[in-house]
Amino acid sequence: MEGNDLNKANIHAPSEKPPTEREKFVSFIFLLIGQLVSLFGSSIVMFSIILWITLETESAPILSITSFLSFAPVIILIPFTGVYADRWNKKKIVIISDLSQAIFTLVIIILFYIHAISLVAILILIVLRGIGQAFHQPALSAIIPFMVPQKYLSKINSTAFLLMGLLNIISPIIASFLMTFLNIRQVLWIDIITFSIALVPSIFLKLPVDKRKRKKKSKFVKDFKEGLLAFRKVEGLISLLLVFAGISFFSIPFYTLVYYYIIVTRSGTSLDLALVMAFYEIGIVAGAILVMIKKKWNKYVLTMIQIMYFQLLGVFFYLLAPEGAFLLLSVGPAILGFGSAIINSLLMTLIQTLIPPRKQGRAMSILIVITSAVTPVGMILSGFFADLLGIYLFFWLCVILMGVITTIGVLFTKILGIDKLTNEKINSMNTSQD
Repeated sequence: MEGNDLNKANIHAPSEKPPTEREKFVSFIFLLIGQLVSLFGSSIVMFSIILWITLETESAPILSITSFLSFAPVIILIPFTGVYADRWNKKKIVIISDLSQAIFTLVIIILFYIHAISLVAILILIVLRGIGQAFHQPALSAIIPFMVPQKYLSKINSTAFLLMGLLNIISPIIASFLMTFLNIRQVLWIDIITFSIALVPSIFLKLPVDKRKRKKKSKFVKDFKEGLLAFRKVEGLISLLLVFAGISFFSIPFYTLVYYYIIVTRSGTSLDLALVMAFYEIGIVAGAILVMIKKKWNKYVLTMIQIMYFQLLGVFFYLLAPEGAFLLLSVGPAILGFGSAIINSLLMTLIQTLIPPRKQGRAMSILIVITSAVTPVGMILSGFFADLLGIYLFFWLCVILMGVITTIGVLFTKILGIDKLTNEKINSMNTSQD
């Protein structure tokens, strides 16, 4: 019965009055607030879980496996869930995925209380949360173009990054504080509370009416190919995503091993770790503010390439800071976060501008697959290569390869030509609105 409901694909009853622009906006704002609350709780809980694993094992390979298991379900399932995000009821997907993740966390809490917890159980929780996110991410991304006019997409994306950054600045600090006075099972209750809060605006979400009548149920393979074709129609876009995928692969160790690097290699405390992670989020906030202030971006891709080179400077701070100088070391993550906020916001706006709204779910799933398919591999290999080569040599090798890939993308592909196509599309949309 539930499957039949999902296949209705947001088509309202004929007598149902479609939501007004104001109703859509208010509904979206409440949805955004709920999702940010949920993200805040999840950030606290995931920090606490990974810190617990780090302190219990002090193993770089175990942390790599943990990161791999958190990301693998998303990569494996996202091609399918993105297609179904276009076909099924997006609102129900968001609600069910939020609810399921809260239930998974509750099971782990119960295992802690009955003293049946183990590392394996924690890893299973992480896998199940990843499955929920695989459905949640494309559905939520596909909702935005239906609720927000194109001219506001850049500001909405940057605002979301700004708010997420603000929450993530304080979440590791709060998690570190809570872990000092509470045990892990008590901290996990935060996840249940915030997921419950997020359900309320999701339930009352008002999506616009889809007036199209489907002649027949589309096939998954056809839908996925349509999403891929939408990318291929924009010359250079696939190359751009492949460049990002290569850079992402060699930047993965810096995020995967941050707990090990600060706690074990640098002999830091949980508060030192929280400081480093907070500075990363401060950088994200600063980058999001810049995107909000700057009203027009004439060259999206060129700006992203320039920022990629600038981010390499952040890695130097991260690796060359003296022992114990965690404040100076934190400048590196701040630079990385600053660049990431701008790049992610501009990339999302680029995709939402060039890809038709009705194919956004498929497009977002393919975007995640192309740019992140290498992530699980990078995560699982990070710890093992850090042990084999030594963490410093391994990090420097990754920095060099990131710079090489960026340069190859600029010199030997047509990614810079995307800026001209984007500006033509925006000018065309503005002309039609006038």
